[in-house]
Amino acid sequence: MGDQDKEEELRMEDLAAEMAMKSGLSQNDAEAALEAIILTMSDATERNDPVVIGDTIWEVRERQPAKKAVNPRTKEPIDIPKAKVPLFRSGKLSKDGKNGGSSR
Repeated sequence: MGDQDKEEELRMEDLAAEMAMKSGLSQNDAEAALEAIILTMSDATERNDPVVIGDTIWEVRERQPAKKAVNPRTKEPIDIPKAKVPLFRSGKLSKDGKNGGSSR
């Protein structure tokens, strides 16, 4: 599979450039705004507060209960403790838009 087959990756600087073009902000102001948004979202999820933008939700959930597993090399049982895991849920409108459907 060649590099042509890979999806484009939207990096932070690319996102800031898009924000600057669409909002009329300078590149520096757009980068500062984007950084503030990301830090605010990170702080909220660390407090276990979900972040809802449109029909998309970012949150942290606790994976529980602790699980038992087997080490594939040694075949010894191991305990996997419960952990906090990030969760991203995209609503119907976002899913339809990404899949080429209408975003009514």
